Amino acid sequence: MPGKRRESSKGQKTCVSSFTAMVVLAVSLFVLSYTLAFHAVAFSEGYYFHEFSKRETPAVARFYMQQTSEILSYFRYGQEFDILPGEYYTLKERLHMVDVKNIVQNVLVAEKMSVLLAFAMGFWLVSALGKEKGLEKIGKSLRAGGYAVLGLAAVVIISFWDFAELFGRFHLAFFQGDTWMLSMDDLLIEMYPESFFFRTGMMVFLLAIIYGIGMLLLGKKLGGLFSAAKEGKRKKHK
Repeated sequence: MPGKRRESSKGQKTCVSSFTAMVVLAVSLFVLSYTLAFHAVAFSEGYYFHEFSKRETPAVARFYMQQTSEILSYFRYGQEFDILPGEYYTLKERLHMVDVKNIVQNVLVAEKMSVLLAFAMGFWLVSALGKEKGLEKIGKSLRAGGYAVLGLAAVVIISFWDFAELFGRFHLAFFQGDTWMLSMDDLLIEMYPESFFFRTGMMVFLLAIIYGIGMLLLGKKLGGLFSAAKEGKRKKHK
């Protein structure tokens, strides 16, 4: 009896631990989908050049690209603030770029952490439950994460119908003070008008949708493999 109780207790702990691992994996994959989508779009210099070339002369587009390259380097690596081309920007613009840099670097940290957590949870599930059962659980986490990605994307894209309101609320939520309220003749506004952020936001969420669909398909595939293996074992025992 004591032995059975210990086995039962151990089984319950494994069940709880595997559920926790599945939740952490699903959340990690959800975060990873959006941070990867943001990274892919926000740091694509080709995307910026395409946007600038649509509305500016070649000379202005090249100047904007030079500025953008320096700003992206600042956001990515967080060098000293003095490296920014301060002669082109007001103090308010420079302070705003510091705020944006902090947010971008938090996103990049979240991206790395979600990769580590996803691999760790996936490895634990396979190690603790065995290959077949572990892959089945990973498949469920992929599907849960994929549905969450698609759900959020649908809500946000629908809210894009009033992008000005959404854009303002985003800044109120993530920025302190009024450094983001720039003048229409500031260089940052000339380079990145609100319409630019509308298109960029749509690109990020559409890319996240692709990732979400990929997660659903992969999760379904893993679930199918487990079901096939289970069916094969049943037939073998018969």
